[in-house]
Amino acid sequence: MNDEGQVVALRYDRWKAVFAEQRAQGLLVWQDPFVPLRLPKLFDLRADPFERADQGSILYDKWRIDHAFVIIPALAFARKFVASFQRFPPRQKPETWNLDTILQRMQRTSD
Repeated sequence: MNDEGQVVALRYDRWKAVFAEQRAQGLLVWQDPFVPLRLPKLFDLRADPFERADQGSILYDKWRIDHAFVIIPALAFARKFVASFQRFPPRQKPETWNLDTILQRMQRTSD
């Protein structure tokens, strides 16, 4: 989960499925949003511990399709994780830096 409460990735054993990624670098990670992926990125962490195959390999797309069988179990694990919040809800909502939300809070406080 990221600091906004979104499930962005799941790791199980040697596999990692990425459902959303932060494409910004440096301090821009606090400014720019996570980008949801229509098809999760897959990584075999034993073969690619730095998760760079999608950037440096011309064969990554073929490899990802050949290993698509990992996606369905990953989605099932993610669903189970998210369902656990019904029984054990987060203690507080993630903070937001959205100006509209901040203004709404200020207006509610002043009313």
